[in-house]
This record gives sequence, structure tokens and C-alpha cells, in this order.
Amino acid sequence: MFRSVGLLVAVLMTFGSSGAAEFAVHGDTPHKLEERGHKGCQIELKGEIADGDADNLENFMVDNADKTMTAEYWGQGGAGYDLCLSGPGGSFHEALKLIDVISEYKIVTIVPSGQACVSACAVAFMAGTIFVDGDSPYRLLSKGARLGFHAPAIAMGSEQLVPVQVVEASYAAALADIAGIAGTLLTNSQWGVEPRMHPGLFFKM
Repeated sequence: MFRSVGLLVAVLMTFGSSGAAEFAVHGDTPHKLEERGHKGCQIELKGEIADGDADNLENFMVDNADKTMTAEYWGQGGAGYDLCLSGPGGSFHEALKLIDVISEYKIVTIVPSGQACVSACAVAFMAGTIFVDGDSPYRLLSKGARLGFHAPAIAMGSEQLVPVQVVEASYAAALADIAGIAGTLLTNSQWGVEPRMHPGLFFKM
């Protein structure tokens, strides 16, 4: 049932901005276990990850709690929602919030065919989870899709000299994001049976 994910590790220090991510809802009926990853995504996050994206996702899950609070979902049936992700990156800090929501609500993550999910998007993608006798990673990279990783970057946005306080604050924020990734994806969740990111991939970022 679980398909392997091909990974493209990209060493990038900057990435372009394309505006905030677009959050779209294509349906609100949970997929059954056998439908996960094969019946299309009920929810989609497309574009650059920005503040508020995790709240949008969690609000959707809360609004549809009555559809997911069944014996099958809260038991070990594996039913739930699939999230399609694509975009050039964005806020690593917001990606960490997305990891929390994806993990809590056992959301399967998918990169659609022909789409790219890199940087912060790829980090959020790695959180894809399904619950069957415990939490297990469940991420699907469709045929022709691309996944790329790099470490959090410090973008000053100017060729002029930058005050040392700004550099130090930006550096501290980047370190916090790296620690957040390690603390969430490299460790097992409460009911987890395996980490969601291999340590080797993390150290290549």
C-alpha cells in the first residue's frame, strides 16, 4: 500500500517569490483507507507557503470534524483526507506549523503529476501521515512530479550593508527552523512506528 518516494535533493540558497499559497477545497468527504492517494485530493495548497496557511488547513479539519469523528477514523481504519502540495517554497516557520496540523489529523500528502514541491513545501510534504495500527509516513510523489530540499536560507533582500543585529536575528531564526525540522520529522510521533524523514536526507539539506 505504501509507495516509495523518489527524492531530488537540491542545494539552493535562494528561491523566488510567487505570492502566498492558494488554499482550495475540492471536497469534504473523507477517503476510505483503500482510496487514500488514489481518489484525488480533497484539499490543495499551491504556491509559496506563507503565514496563515496552517490555520486554513486546520480550520478545514475542524469544520469537518463531524465527518471524521467515526470509529473508523479514530480507530485504525486509515480513513481521512488527502492534501495536494506544490510550490517554490516560502516560510519554513509556517511549514513547521503545517507539519503539526498534517500530523495531528493524519493527512496524506501528494505532489501532483507535473508539479514541483521544493524547500518549505517539501518539508511540509514529508509530514504526510496515515493511522493504521499506529502512525506511519504516507507521502505520494506522482509520476513526473519533483521534490527538492535545501536548508533554510537567509535572504537580506538588499546589496547594501545590513546591521549585525538583523543578521544575528535572521541566523537565529534559521537555526530555530532547522531545530524544528529535526524535532518533528526526525522523531517518532506519539503513535508513530518510524520517523518521517531519514537522518541522511536531513544532513544533506
